Amino acid sequence: MSSKNGVPFRQNLVGSWNYGAKCPYSMDADSVTIHETDNNAPADNEIRYMIGNTAQVSYHVAIDEKEAVQGIPFDRNSWNAGDGGSGHGNRKSISFEICRNYDPTRGTTNISGTQLEQYKKAKANAIKVIAQVMLEQGIPANVNTVKSHYDRSGKNCPSKMRNDGDWTDFRDAVIAEYNRLKNGSSGGGSTDGSASAAIKVGENVKVVGNLFADADGKGASSKSRGKSAKIDKLATGKKKPYHLTGLGWAAASDLSSPNAKTVTIDSLNVYTSQSLSSAIVKTANGYRILKKGTKVKVTGTLKGQSVHGSTSWSEVDGWGWVPSVYLM
Repeated sequence: MSSKNGVPFRQNLVGSWNYGAKCPYSMDADSVTIHETDNNAPADNEIRYMIGNTAQVSYHVAIDEKEAVQGIPFDRNSWNAGDGGSGHGNRKSISFEICRNYDPTRGTTNISGTQLEQYKKAKANAIKVIAQVMLEQGIPANVNTVKSHYDRSGKNCPSKMRNDGDWTDFRDAVIAEYNRLKNGSSGGGSTDGSASAAIKVGENVKVVGNLFADADGKGASSKSRGKSAKIDKLATGKKKPYHLTGLGWAAASDLSSPNAKTVTIDSLNVYTSQSLSSAIVKTANGYRILKKGTKVKVTGTLKGQSVHGSTSWSEVDGWGWVPSVYLM
């Protein structure tokens, strides 16, 4: 199975016999449209049902806690946005459905327990997949290109994110992830000697440089150096995009992540799973291969194939997996 930005990705494309209902027009997309399914089915079920009926309702990719599945080719339109036969969302955007956001026993999006964890993981996977697809399709990520169903036609969708007040944070996270991939697409993480570029809202970090009075870099101060705080805001496109609760604004180079690690061997492949025989993660320019000294952030750990006596594998910056023994 291939992957997008470390998330397992596969295709189950609609048959050409059903193009007339699902994707009748060729398309050169310039944006994306984000949805939530309002049910609890996995991505595989969503795609199989969508491509198997003849209703004029369709979307390109469904994403759950385990994988992303593509049902419509990216060079054809989908009927997803409710903005009409010539609407921008329906004719010029790649559409994504995030799964697992509905509790059928309550009939609401007030989910909890195992399903809430599935939804959180599905949403995290969606950030990675959407950013990678935008990079591969040549669509720059910004507030004008990352749109919700609500932005297109006024429908309350993605419903859980909108009900919880999380849509703006999700949109900004997609933009930040796109920028991270674009800036690191030649095969490395941050080289500033401290934090990885993939700092996220909600993460605890330590101040190792200056903090600033605003995101434009004014009002530098070193008085908070050594303190730790949580990132509570992200100002995409600014010089100092990370805001620390109660302290101020910072660049990645001003911060240190407790999960930051350094590559210790000359060339380290990033794999799609926890095995040296699995595929190397692809990038827009080839393969994800990290050089010695590259700074990365460990975003997950699992057991896998033993390498030099260790079965520990680390997910780095959300890209994919490396043997933990090669990180320090």
